[in-house]
Amino acid sequence: MRWTFVIALLLASVSFGQVSPEEAAKRLAEKQAARQAERSKMVSITQGELDDMKAEIARLKNELAQLKASSQPASTVAAAKMPTGIVVGITKAELQRFVTVKKTQYSITSDTPAPGDPTRENMEIAVKAKRKVYSGIGTNGVNRVSDYHEEMRPDSTLAVVLLNGTVSSVNETKLPLQRDERDPLGR
Repeated sequence: MRWTFVIALLLASVSFGQVSPEEAAKRLAEKQAARQAERSKMVSITQGELDDMKAEIARLKNELAQLKASSQPASTVAAAKMPTGIVVGITKAELQRFVTVKKTQYSITSDTPAPGDPTRENMEIAVKAKRKVYSGIGTNGVNRVSDYHEEMRPDSTLAVVLLNGTVSSVNETKLPLQRDERDPLGR
């Protein structure tokens, strides 16, 4: 029984055939020679066919470049272009991205083109800050105490002028405190 199993295993290994290194090198050389013979054949094509192939190659290169550009992770692009504040020199897209990310502190209240000048645009941005707001009077058993809570309130407005899609000036106008507010330092 054992001998039949060993003989069957030996025959199976021969029939599935492992090839000797010399035989493998000979087969590889034959394949390479056939490929070289196929590639060295002279072929004639018309100028129109050549132009069509060149146009197709150019189209494929353009498509590849677009795919490479679109496959770049958006998070790295956004992180690279995120400004630290609203300053002269940032683009309109960066300004809008900054306001969108910091939406609890900033909001665009108006965005209008300048009359008669298509390259100029005026934006107004509302800026909010934390304020202590009066919420009532309490007592601690002996004294009456004014109660305050913190709330985001309008603090200032930014007048932003864009020329050709780039911020060219920023002017800030502070708003006065309302009657029920205290400034952040508690004064």
